[in-house]
Amino acid sequence: MHFLCVGEYATARAASAAGTIMTLSSWATSSIEEIVSTGPGIRFLQLYLLKDRNMVTQLVRRAKKAGFKAILLTADSPVIGRREADIKNRLTIIAKFHLN
Repeated sequence: MHFLCVGEYATARAASAAGTIMTLSSWATSSIEEIVSTGPGIRFLQLYLLKDRNMVTQLVRRAKKAGFKAILLTADSPVIGRREADIKNRLTIIAKFHLN
């Protein structure tokens, strides 16, 4: 397990223990299947509209197969904004998005 995934795993377990919903981002560092492996819970998938409709379809199918209860569609981010802190810290975005 990659150290960045620990927070998502802990969030999934905590949401389950609290009886509340855990929403997994389509840009999460953990896969849909990895989150499901943490145990039972009510889960939603937050999904960005991507140009690659096949990728979107695959994510939705995987979420459905994994028992996710809803898709939360984010449609207000057609362009990533200028984030001064990210520029200062030299954050780079992965050039190509891959499904886990």
